[in-house]
Amino acid sequence: MDDFLVLSDNGRTVSGVKDKSIVCITIPDGVTKIDNKAFEGCYLLQHITIPQSTTSIGVKAFGNCIALEHINIPFSITSIGKDAFYSCESLKIINIPNSIIDFGWGGFFGNGSVFRGCTSLETINLSQGITKIWMSAFSDCTALKHINIPSSVTVIGKDAFCRCIALENIDIPYSVTSINAYAFACCRSLKSMHFHIENPEKINIDENAFWGGTYAKCCLYIPQDSLFAYRHHPILGKFRHIEIE
Repeated sequence: MDDFLVLSDNGRTVSGVKDKSIVCITIPDGVTKIDNKAFEGCYLLQHITIPQSTTSIGVKAFGNCIALEHINIPFSITSIGKDAFYSCESLKIINIPNSIIDFGWGGFFGNGSVFRGCTSLETINLSQGITKIWMSAFSDCTALKHINIPSSVTVIGKDAFCRCIALENIDIPYSVTSINAYAFACCRSLKSMHFHIENPEKINIDENAFWGGTYAKCCLYIPQDSLFAYRHHPILGKFRHIEIE
């Protein structure tokens, strides 16, 4: 199946495909990089096998592959580029392995958008070791119900989960120090948020992080002996329902 691939760098980089109507393809062993836009717009692509030799997936590598239902990201992958899987509308579940240390790199502004517009995506498992969830990483994932944020994450970027209208609950680990603008905006099904940080003053939270009705509908669960600090926090104190776990 590698006859359909355009290879460069002595066969170590997949630069593109010769026929965008491919349905299934296996990338050969020895390939270390899937280049920017390599499979972008392969509308019929349903399945792809990535070898353990591959270490990076480039910007928009699988963008707009609307038939792609599943992809196994091997433990050899260390970086996934901006918009890598944008608008993969059939993708339902994704596991990000603990080898990933660079998730959604995108220049000076950190605009990740890795899974932006994956409207069938229901479950995301992020690896321990990821420190930042970049801007718009999962925005408009309208079927997303479950995501685990590992305790290595320190930053949740702007619009990270914006308009994830099926998301019902979220855990914010003690490691998080920054939640940026509109990170959880318009998450209209959000019922509970569990904060595991004893002192909320240690978190830099943008005033619009939970824009769109979250304060009234969502219950904020907090650690013991933290009620006073949360009630008097300029942002988190806006939640109508705050309970101690």
